[in-house]
Amino acid sequence: MRTRDDEPRVAMVTGMLTDFDGRDALMLEFRDVTETRRVEEALRLAEARLRSVVAASPIVLFAVDREGVFTVSEGQGLKRLGLEPGQVVGLSAFDLYRGHPEIVQSLKQALAGEERTAVVTIAGLDFETHYSPLRDADAQVVGVIGVATDVTERHRLEDQLRQAQRMEAIGRLAGGVAHDFNNLLAAMLGHSELMMGRLEAGHPLRRNVEEIQKAASRGAMLTRQLLAFGRREMLAMRVLDLNLVVAGMEGMLRRLIGEDVELETFAAATPPAVRADRGQLEQVILNLVVNARDAMPRAAR
Repeated sequence: MRTRDDEPRVAMVTGMLTDFDGRDALMLEFRDVTETRRVEEALRLAEARLRSVVAASPIVLFAVDREGVFTVSEGQGLKRLGLEPGQVVGLSAFDLYRGHPEIVQSLKQALAGEERTAVVTIAGLDFETHYSPLRDADAQVVGVIGVATDVTERHRLEDQLRQAQRMEAIGRLAGGVAHDFNNLLAAMLGHSELMMGRLEAGHPLRRNVEEIQKAASRGAMLTRQLLAFGRREMLAMRVLDLNLVVAGMEGMLRRLIGEDVELETFAAATPPAVRADRGQLEQVILNLVVNARDAMPRAAR
């Protein structure tokens, strides 16, 4: 679909058959899923960047003899540990890493002929280390060669990606509940409007119908909050005329506060333009009006 500004948008259309004053009517709802599609694309790009980070990760290349003494220690990853290339050559790995039993155990297993990979945390950094037995011409283990890759950033990005996926799932759930709830509220508001049109001003049931409208309007506010949560970080920021925003809400605001409260709006002489998300801005106005109504003493209403 295209907006009034000729902006292309992707919409999901749902329909519900309802009874409208004794006649069958089809209620259609167009749900904008453009931002959801953009988020999916952003997640795919994030995964591609994650693979790039892993491919460019700094490494530590090391080797020890059969006694566990370092014979090689090279790689840019050493800088993350505060070491220089070759600094630990001649030192015992068992002595140097006695405080890291998982490293000692992996070295012993590799010296026993077992190839293994393990992740160890050193100085707050995560290193994924692959240990391979080093054999002589007679296939006897004479040492271990290993490559340690700093995966701290990868783990951080993976945690962020999982968190983003969880938040997106929660947002989709919240948005789906809000849209379903909106269908019910639309039917409630529609039927209550029909009832109000048939009840005289002094009819005792008008007060009950007004309470139904207030409850439905409050429910609409809740759905707005759910939708705002569901599209966090995906706000549709655009330049808005505050006069037009308030004018478009005036009818709903009057129904919301009830007939016993007088609502007056005053438009600015010069159209006040702001860059904001329309849904968020309307939510602020709704909250202000409801809070003002609730703060009024009963005698003044």
